[in-house]
Amino acid sequence: MIPIVAVTNFINSAMSIAVGMRLVAARKRHSASDFNYFIFFFFALALFWFFIGLPGLLAAYPLFAALSNTLSYVALFAACSSLIQTSFLFRKESASSSIINFFIFCLFMIFLVGRTLAPLPQLEPEIMPPYIFWKEIYPEWLKVIVGVVALVAGGIFIATFSYLGWKNKNNALIFHRSLFLVSGLSIMITAAALYYLFSSGGFMISIVASSLSVAGYVFMMRGVLHAHENQ
Repeated sequence: MIPIVAVTNFINSAMSIAVGMRLVAARKRHSASDFNYFIFFFFALALFWFFIGLPGLLAAYPLFAALSNTLSYVALFAACSSLIQTSFLFRKESASSSIINFFIFCLFMIFLVGRTLAPLPQLEPEIMPPYIFWKEIYPEWLKVIVGVVALVAGGIFIATFSYLGWKNKNNALIFHRSLFLVSGLSIMITAAALYYLFSSGGFMISIVASSLSVAGYVFMMRGVLHAHENQ
């Protein structure tokens, strides 16, 4: 059997690294501070995809599968924190960023404690020959915390760049940058909603969510690069 979802996640991780490296190369030509947050975001996503894919290869080792899954959410929370910092960097409101990131940190600690105290998850196979998907089972409320954090971080980011795009609608560079960033993250929010809030994480949902996420951060990469490369 081929662990297709794990393979897909590893491909997503590699693509996230590629996007991050593309931004690293661009930062050498442009010294804008926003590059650092976006680079961190994409590398955190790469770690998320890598660690969330490992349980598909570690089904015989439940402890390591649980550890890998937990590390994936550490990376995801870090990515969400980066989105919030980026949003308030453009809004020039560092104090608000600190307050919301503290809220995110508190939710992360609740998630981490809940994940640690919960019994070791069972890996439930979902088979669609010749493919197999190992679905990790753990309390639904932990999934809701992850979804809420992703929606809060994404909502702030989308609201910020929607406002900046509308405010600067006569400035093509800023408008199109905002359009790419908002579209990209909206796609990723849709993927998160599908996987964490509206499904049990089944085989087809996982494939669709992974594919949408890849499309989303390719749009975001274009948004990050657009204003700088067309000045």
